[in-house]
Amino acid sequence: MKLFINRILILVIFFQVAFNLVVLSQSMMDNDGNTINQVVENKKIGKWILYSEGDTQIPNGKRTLECIHSNDTLNGAIEIRENGKLILKIGKVDNNSKIEFTAFKGSKTIEGYFQKKGSKVKIFNLSGTEMTSKSRDWVAAKTEFIPLYYNGIEELHRDIKSLLSCDNVKGAKGTIYVGFTVDTNGYVKNPEVFKAINTTGESQYLLEKEALRTVMLLPRFQPGFQSYRFVNTKFRIPITFE
Repeated sequence: MKLFINRILILVIFFQVAFNLVVLSQSMMDNDGNTINQVVENKKIGKWILYSEGDTQIPNGKRTLECIHSNDTLNGAIEIRENGKLILKIGKVDNNSKIEFTAFKGSKTIEGYFQKKGSKVKIFNLSGTEMTSKSRDWVAAKTEFIPLYYNGIEELHRDIKSLLSCDNVKGAKGTIYVGFTVDTNGYVKNPEVFKAINTTGESQYLLEKEALRTVMLLPRFQPGFQSYRFVNTKFRIPITFE
């Protein structure tokens, strides 16, 4: 299974024939015959693996995060590896008070904890003092994983095309910018149109309606992750009808 990463998703959709509606897989992902990133009744189950931005091949990505869930509860530690080497181990997340971690930066071992302060997560040494910016920024960068579309951008293009209906837009042309949230399980939520270009009136309405309908039918993304927890992440996608 391949991943091709792009932080800004740019979709140019050409339609020439009508496409049949396709219901895409939502509940689990396959990694060389092994089930990962499974969701049952909106709860994480079993082994989860996240891949870093820029990876082009899995399971040989540069940086990966692995953890085990049981009925949406983290079971054991979160482990982050780079080039197969353990670089960060985050202790069991029982609550949002203090989440301890051990990081391995070259020959240096860094110990500390994450703690949520208001809407932000801060990083402290075990002594209770905030980490220096150099160590803090390294830990923050290594514990961030952005949402990714499984199988990559080209697969996303194909999935969009398979879901679009030419009949619904009656030949209208233009570009619709759609924003949505990738939730903590990777599902697309709350899509909304925030810009329309080169279209007005009824044509704009038809394009907006079809863009929103199509986005809601997309399968799960890899969800975002920061510090010690999965997070909701906002995306914006321009869809051009030509």
